Amino acid sequence: MSRVLQALLVLALLMAGLQWGIPRWVGQQVARQLAQVDGGVTPTVEVTAIPFWTLASGRFQDLYIQARQLTLAGVAVQGVTMNWADGQVSIAGLLHHQLDIKRPGHVSLQVALSGTALSHVLAQGNTLASPSVTIRPTGITVSGRILVGGVYFPLTATGNLFVSPNQEQLIFRATQIDGIHLPVLTEMQLVNLANLKLPLPLAIDQVTETSSNTIVIKAGSP
Repeated sequence: MSRVLQALLVLALLMAGLQWGIPRWVGQQVARQLAQVDGGVTPTVEVTAIPFWTLASGRFQDLYIQARQLTLAGVAVQGVTMNWADGQVSIAGLLHHQLDIKRPGHVSLQVALSGTALSHVLAQGNTLASPSVTIRPTGITVSGRILVGGVYFPLTATGNLFVSPNQEQLIFRATQIDGIHLPVLTEMQLVNLANLKLPLPLAIDQVTETSSNTIVIKAGSP
C-alpha cells in the first residue's frame, strides 16, 4: 500500500473518530449544564451533527434530551423527552451560560406530570387553598378550599382537561362540583406556556390522562 493510500486511510479513520466523538462530547457537556438547572438530575443527551465541524457554528441536525424524576421551576416532573431538529445556538452565548437561539428549527416535547405536581402548580396560584389533584383515565378530580365572601369553603370538582384554542393553556373543565351536576362548565387554568418564559415558542398539541395518576403533555413548534 502506498504512503498516499495509508495517509488517506488514517485520515478517514481520524475523521470517523471525530465524527463519533465530537457530538458525543458536546452532548455530555450539554447534559452537565442541564443537570445544574433541573435539580441535579443528569439527563441523556444525544447530538447529531453531520459533518461534526458544523457544531463550531452552533448548528446541528438533531438534539435529543431525555430525563426522569427532575425538578423544573420548583415542580417535580416525572419525565421529559425533547427532540430539537435543525437548530442553531450561539456558541459565544453558551460560553457565558446563556441560551441564544439563532435558528429555532422544529421542537417536539413530551412532559409527564403527576397529580402531586399539578397540585403544587395550583398551590402557586390564588384559585384554591390546599389543592389536591387526582388523575384517572376517566377524568380529573380537583379538591381544596375556595375563598367566597371572606370565608373558605371545601370544594371538590370532577371534570376533564382541555387545550385552549390558542394552544398555550391547559384547562381543567369541571362538569360537576361536590356531586352536583352543573348547568354550565366551570374552567380552571392549570398550565400556561406564556408564564414559563420558554426560549422557544411551543404549542400544546395533546394531553392524555394515564392510569398512574399522571398526565402526558405533548407540545411542539407552532
